[in-house]
Amino acid sequence: MFAASAALTLLVAWPVVERPTERIYGTEIAGRHPDPFAAMGRLDFSIRDAFTQPATDWTGAALAHLTGPIAAYNVIILLSFPLAAAATDLFVFLLTGSSVASLTAGLLVMFAPFHLAHAAYHPHIAQIGWQALVFAAVVAFVDRPTVVGGVALGVSLLWLGAADFYGGFIGLTLAPVVALTRAVTARTHRSIAAAVFVAIGGIITLAGVSWWLHAGAATPHFDDAQVQMFRARWWAYVLPPVDQPIWGVHSVQTIGEAAAMPAIVELQLTPGVTVLLLAACGAWFALSGNDTRERQAALLALALTSAAALASLAPVAIWLHDALPVFRSMARFGGTAGIGISALAGLGLAGLSARAPSRRTAILATAVLAVSLEYAPLPWRWRDVLPTAAHRWLAGFPPSAAVLDCSTPVGGDAAVEMAFGSRVTQAGGPPFWDCGDPDMVARAAANRIAFVLLRTGTDLALAWENDPPGGVRVMRRFPGASVYAVTSAPPPVFVDRFWGCGPREWRNGTSFCWTREHVQLFVRNTGRDPVRVTLSLSLQTASGGGAVRVTAPPEIAQSIAPRGPFKPYGVGPFTLPPGLTTLTLEAVDRNAFAIGPWRWIVEPS
Repeated sequence: MFAASAALTLLVAWPVVERPTERIYGTEIAGRHPDPFAAMGRLDFSIRDAFTQPATDWTGAALAHLTGPIAAYNVIILLSFPLAAAATDLFVFLLTGSSVASLTAGLLVMFAPFHLAHAAYHPHIAQIGWQALVFAAVVAFVDRPTVVGGVALGVSLLWLGAADFYGGFIGLTLAPVVALTRAVTARTHRSIAAAVFVAIGGIITLAGVSWWLHAGAATPHFDDAQVQMFRARWWAYVLPPVDQPIWGVHSVQTIGEAAAMPAIVELQLTPGVTVLLLAACGAWFALSGNDTRERQAALLALALTSAAALASLAPVAIWLHDALPVFRSMARFGGTAGIGISALAGLGLAGLSARAPSRRTAILATAVLAVSLEYAPLPWRWRDVLPTAAHRWLAGFPPSAAVLDCSTPVGGDAAVEMAFGSRVTQAGGPPFWDCGDPDMVARAAANRIAFVLLRTGTDLALAWENDPPGGVRVMRRFPGASVYAVTSAPPPVFVDRFWGCGPREWRNGTSFCWTREHVQLFVRNTGRDPVRVTLSLSLQTASGGGAVRVTAPPEIAQSIAPRGPFKPYGVGPFTLPPGLTTLTLEAVDRNAFAIGPWRWIVEPS
């Protein structure tokens, strides 16, 4: 099963396999979220903190040492597919003894919307196969209690928790359900004793973890509002996947109307209508038939599905969070409910095939077609690790071609940093706290920036598209971004950086920023000799009146009385020595003011 599912994974993920250092698997149903890139950044043995999940992170770190973090991340994600299929196949085969049922269940969990959604963002949650392996170990231990079986169960639980903290929590919570249900249906003294042992062990472990967390462990504790957002909703189990090309838009609308868009990934819980129908058939065939093994399997799958679904919904989700406040996304229990539903669906497909052997091929083909339609587009889910085609184009330039990226969010983009290294400067830090100030191009030239990247549709991009400033020219335009080349040399005088200005705003193509009462401009004279300059500076006060005092050593002490909307006011002339000079603007009457465009006038030497 592992080999076949691995081959299928390679087929549907071929674009990623073809370029593993440039592409990652999955559809961005929640937009460009930082989670996958943060996970890539953690693939380093030197990172050991409360968030380290060693079975996943250290395995990835070992791979990253050979292939780099992006390719290692892809290996971890893609391996989760055959692991999910093989582990579920083993679990269901132990329950049913049916190859058709176990193969079906394995493939359904492998390509379940829950797994596909988390594979796009969360490499740890994608390791759902280890949960199925734990349940298989529970069944094996309850059926034949041995020391070896107990050790295998303990090791599988430890590995699950080390691979995914949420998975370990879910496994400990649901292992007693699986064990007790199996024992009740088996009705032997040895199995009941083994199940009680598993249940007591799980409860004691959860109680110990709860005590440790409440005793002040250095881990984040979430409030009930977070749990309410990231719990499951009952309709998420029947809602089509949001990236389904036909019905997905209605799912997005439903999630939006429920004010649950932040949890859109967590709410991909549906097994699909076809799978639910097959599961209903499987439950009916097993519970109404005379096959004891099928009945036991169906009862266990129903118990697992019910317990997991209840744990994902309020109020049980709130109770679980109160016990272990470090966990907030209780909707992730829904992925485990999917394992139980898939087991029932496997029983249903096997039962249909057995009852109509002459139509077995048609039944299997119809089921595959229907599930594929519901899960579509199943193959070719991938995106570039970089945010735009412009980034990918610039990544092909030599390391000497430095880039100023004005398209990334505040805090930067980790994937851009990994791809470009030190040759990228992202807005939000020195010397480019933001993009769009009048001396931005001059500063870029002084810092040997070769290209400036602007995201399409932003105020700055629209301003440059209509009237690009001197010193730049458009190189290429891509969907989503444009690339400009810096063509000018550094001017003799420019503002190297400034302090005290708020977020940059735009009005009719003109940028400005508000200050409270005090702002400093650090002006650079790039020459070797002092120069005489005049600053033409646009100002506006919040009240429309008042005064702004301008000072700079050693000779400027000037007051400006701005009146009305933005208009230029002259400062100087004054002498700038070589290097940096601090120009201070301060409200005389504590009246907030805004700084608009400015221009330097250098007197000839």
